[in-house]
Amino acid sequence: MVMDLALVDVPCLERLILHGNATSTLNGSLPLRIFRAPELKVLGYLDAKDNKIQIGDIVIEAGTKVSPSSEVPSVKILAVEVNLHIFKEVQMLCSFLGCFPNTEILHLKSVVADESSDKPNAEFFQQPSPIECVQSHIKEVFLYKFQGHQCEMAFLKYLCQRADQMRKLTLVLRGTILDSADKIKAQLGDLVLPSLASEACTVLLLGPAVEVMSFNRASDLSIHDPFLSDHGNELFISLKREKKVWTEQTPVQHCFTTQAVQGGGNDTEPITEEEALGRGKRMKKPVRRMDL
Repeated sequence: MVMDLALVDVPCLERLILHGNATSTLNGSLPLRIFRAPELKVLGYLDAKDNKIQIGDIVIEAGTKVSPSSEVPSVKILAVEVNLHIFKEVQMLCSFLGCFPNTEILHLKSVVADESSDKPNAEFFQQPSPIECVQSHIKEVFLYKFQGHQCEMAFLKYLCQRADQMRKLTLVLRGTILDSADKIKAQLGDLVLPSLASEACTVLLLGPAVEVMSFNRASDLSIHDPFLSDHGNELFISLKREKKVWTEQTPVQHCFTTQAVQGGGNDTEPITEEEALGRGKRMKKPVRRMDL
């Protein structure tokens, strides 16, 4: 069994995919040490609970203050497993984000343990010092197994307030809460969307994803983002914001996270920001083309 993974001098390594039992040891997740990996662009899933990460000579812990010597600026796509109900894991997530300052695509898998304690409150998300990738670089965020819990909403609000460059926010529901989709729509309208800093952003609420990860997919460099699923997800809501005007697009039966739904024409109905944020009903006018 591998007990430690060290990237000592790997000038050509572009992807490091940590998946399944291969990342586990007798003491938890596989310790990862990064010394020199100048071309590393894709990294994940890191585990905010168990992963022990060292960059150069600095061990990354919850609350670690970022410095140039603890950064890996080449990473563009980052994936993290995190329990947003646990204060220490949220701190660790913030530390991870600080270590990869040029992250453009962020995948988060929301994990909820049977017992959650020491929950971060809404005020916590106002306290962290600025995180460079959130403020300047993140363009797409995917949150999987989303349930609409208070801690998830608080994190999304924090993210939306600061991610000026975010162009797409995709929330993939946990399978057990599909009946709560309308309630979650209303929560997003009340708590999250009004704080959106980005002037142009699409917000999608999707049904559960089929998790598919393989060696072939991870190593295929023609696939820009190996964490995305090729499988269809039921689309519950699609809101698009341009110049502070929201357009709600009627959900089609399925959408694909890696390609646009093809069709003829663009049939959408612009609505005011207040209307978009306040209503959860579907529009009657169908949309035959949707930019995802």
